[in-house]
Amino acid sequence: MKHFLTATAAVLFAILTSALFSCNSDDEITDTVTVSNDCIITGVTLGNIPREMHTTGYFGQDSTYSVGINGSYYLMHIDQLNNRIFNTDSLPVGTNAAKIVFSAFNMRGTATIRDLGTGSNVAFSPSDTTDFTTPRLITVTSTDLSATRQYVVEVNVHKEEADSFVWKQAAATQLAALSKMRLFAAGGTLTLFAHNAAGKTLCLKASAAQLEAWEEHEANADIADPRGIQRFKEAYYAIGNGSLLTSADGITWTTVAAAPINVLVAAGRTELAGMGADGFYSSADGTAWTKVADDAPNNLPKESIASVRVPSLVDETYESLLLLGQNGGAPVVWKHDIDCTGGETFPWVYYPVTEENIYGCPQLSLPSLFRYDGASVFVGMDGEGAFAPLYVSRDNGRTWKTGVFTKPGITGATSVAAASDEQNYIWVVCAGQGEVWRGRVNRLGWKNEPGAFNKMPVR
Repeated sequence: MKHFLTATAAVLFAILTSALFSCNSDDEITDTVTVSNDCIITGVTLGNIPREMHTTGYFGQDSTYSVGINGSYYLMHIDQLNNRIFNTDSLPVGTNAAKIVFSAFNMRGTATIRDLGTGSNVAFSPSDTTDFTTPRLITVTSTDLSATRQYVVEVNVHKEEADSFVWKQAAATQLAALSKMRLFAAGGTLTLFAHNAAGKTLCLKASAAQLEAWEEHEANADIADPRGIQRFKEAYYAIGNGSLLTSADGITWTTVAAAPINVLVAAGRTELAGMGADGFYSSADGTAWTKVADDAPNNLPKESIASVRVPSLVDETYESLLLLGQNGGAPVVWKHDIDCTGGETFPWVYYPVTEENIYGCPQLSLPSLFRYDGASVFVGMDGEGAFAPLYVSRDNGRTWKTGVFTKPGITGATSVAAASDEQNYIWVVCAGQGEVWRGRVNRLGWKNEPGAFNKMPVR
């Protein structure tokens, strides 16, 4: 029995010893490089990158200083189908693309990068600064040297400040003698309604690409005030010849029907709004009109009327009509909510003037009101006859602030009209000297490259 226990212990010791040595052997294999035919980049993260900033000294002199940009905030997308690696959100202006480093560059294989000077492949070290002022070609080679894969790597840097506003001017001598102007901008075309020096109603059209050449037509109707023309359901509506008129092209007008209104004030998706002697009315087709209640009949807008449709931020079936004007020489603000499904009806609501609101609605003549960058923008002429700053409201007309958007350098204008388009341009046409101004916030003109494909996880 004693000899049996001794033999058994010897066998167990041999098994444990064998297992121990086997584990050590496996560890040695794990620590060595596994030969593979994989060649793929699976994850890329930018590191800390220098950015040059400009400032003005106490005495007005220009100076520069350097700051670091945390590149991890600017995601690098990997398009495995097209072998591209790029950041859709460009690095800010002044970032030094010649000194790009990566905090992570995960891949299977080894990488080389094409030299900008010789065109030959050289070793690529992600932690070293690399020049990406132009797209670079990186080649990944499998560890068994049997396969390669090439990626074009782009590090995009903005060439202009995001919130800078740039205006460009074009001469338009045909506009010099016009008055009572109303502007629409859509589909690359500017459509302008106005009176000429003889008081005739004109419809002028110009391509956004050729602002000097306006195609001029005399309308077949005597529109009382072109500034009241509304665009509703793919047609124009106006008050003229003593009745309500409509036109598909702005040139040929036909009578719609007798209406209890003497001025059109606004247009939404489903509702055309006007005012009669007893207040507000609305119509879904320009033919049948319904009286709409209001809460301050003594403060209705009487002159210098401008309006804009404000879409709801929470429910696409709702919208508002924002209406500005003057009554007794004082500015007034009105708002009308609309349920586009027709399920509910709402009255027109007056915004009273309060002393604590230091950003109340300004008093402007020849006004235009339009949507831009998620806000309502109010422009026109001030009390001195000069083009006023752009007033911006982000709270449905309760407050109006300047300094948000730079105004164009308009001088000598006798009449103005403005609009925005789907390309995020603001257009201002000016009579007097005859000119057109076009402006846009830089970031609203940047192309958003889709990054819908999935970035492969870091392995």
